[in-house]
Amino acid sequence: MASQRSAFAVPVLEFAAALLSRAEVGPRAKVTADQVAELLPGIAVVVYMVEDPENPTWTRKAIAGDVEVAEILNFEGGTFGAVLENKTLMVYESADLQREDYAHLDTRRSVASLAYVPLLADKVLFGVIELISYEQLFSTEMLEAVHEVAELACPAL
Repeated sequence: MASQRSAFAVPVLEFAAALLSRAEVGPRAKVTADQVAELLPGIAVVVYMVEDPENPTWTRKAIAGDVEVAEILNFEGGTFGAVLENKTLMVYESADLQREDYAHLDTRRSVASLAYVPLLADKVLFGVIELISYEQLFSTEMLEAVHEVAELACPAL
């Protein structure tokens, strides 16, 4: 019996090589965002980092897809605050969202779903991958693929 391969398989060797070929966090974050966008066509991706734990803010490091992001983000409030508190995957469907929940996104389209994949080092949150879907909800398979990308990217970021 042949095993079924996921439609969202991460090309581990190529992705790891691309991360290692970049010397700085910004380009590595861009490789990460691009990898997620390639796995999930039509999904916008933003990678944020916490650069200074003493004065924490969410700093946008990379974008892939159809979205723009405000420069100033509420560190402890809204959807980001939930990730900060729980340090786990957070998924929101449009029915659970108010426009204020994603006011940091400059988009003219309705959002169907948002997801936040935490970036952790020794259980310390140092960043997050934000996924924005305009047309569909995130499947478990999609989120597992992004989680795999996050696990591979964490040491490089």
